[in-house]
This record gives sequence, structure tokens and C-alpha cells, in this order.
Amino acid sequence: MATQAQQGVHLGIKGGVSFTDMTDADASRVTGFGGLFLNIPLGWHWYLQPEVLYAGQGGVYGTSGYYFDPNSPYNTTVSMGYVQVPLMFQFHVNRVFYLEFGPQVEFLTSAQNINNGTKSDAMDEYKKNDVDLNFGFGLNCGPVVSLFARYNLGLTDLSTDPNVSYYNRGVQVGIGFKFPNGRGYNRY
Repeated sequence: MATQAQQGVHLGIKGGVSFTDMTDADASRVTGFGGLFLNIPLGWHWYLQPEVLYAGQGGVYGTSGYYFDPNSPYNTTVSMGYVQVPLMFQFHVNRVFYLEFGPQVEFLTSAQNINNGTKSDAMDEYKKNDVDLNFGFGLNCGPVVSLFARYNLGLTDLSTDPNVSYYNRGVQVGIGFKFPNGRGYNRY
């Protein structure tokens, strides 16, 4: 059994676009993500996929509580960078379609508020760690390429201010590539 699992382990790269926001944001921030993963077969259509990604997150806040103008230069964009470490459990329904879910830990690497072209450091406004729950689906387009979409639900209040609560959330849509391991790409 261990030999069969070892034969199917694949290292890969993935990346894509993220649509993220925070609690009470007026608009999503469109950004990107990318990193590495290991795809490890567990048996009977189940796989474990630990990942290490770098991802942008944040949201856009308007200047008026009554009307949000997405083109206003006076909106504040919260621009955050995270190292994300998801641990995804995948159930492959067949050779093409799979469902995935799992926890994720994030480590804040940068935070800025951008208003009217002016950037200001915001690292002190946010906690340095975040815990999330991810769930989504994917399509294997052959043994090497996969397409996927996942939703990220933040479980940790990010704000260092006890009077305000912020939670990350977002959608990631991307593509992954598996590298050959010398034993082929057998599934099941």
C-alpha cells in the first residue's frame, strides 16, 4: 500500500486569480496567487494536497456610507499579502471531476492602505495569522493539467482593534501543473 501511494505522489505548481474582500467591504479586490503543492493519493479516490502559496487579499472601502462609486480615487483599497498553507482533502468522483475541502493557515507578510494613490503601512491594524476553511472543486484535464475554483472563508477576526471585526473571504480560480515523478501519472 505504501509503495502504491509513493508511486502516485506528484509535486506541482499552481496559480491564478483571486477575488477577495473583507467584512463590510464595498467591493472585491482582484489579485493573484501562486505556489507549490504535493498531490498524495490516500486510497479509494481520496487525495491529500498540502500547498504553500503566496496570495494577495484585501478589499475596497468607499468614502460614503450611502453610495459607493467604484471609480472614485478617494476609495481606500486594503492591500494585503499572505503566505497561505492549505491542507486540502480531495475526493475524485471520477478521473476528471473532484471535490475538495480543508483548513488553511495564513501568515500576513504585508498590509497597506491605498487612498488616492498614496500608500500607508497598515501592518499594525491586522493580526499576523489567520485560520480559514476552504472548499471547492476541480477538473483534471489529463494527467498533468487541472483547473480549479475554491472559496476561502476566514474564521479569524483580523482586526487588532477590539471595536472592529474584519474577516477575509474570497474566491480563487486557477490552473495547476503536475510534474512527472518518474513513474508516470497513474490514477486509481
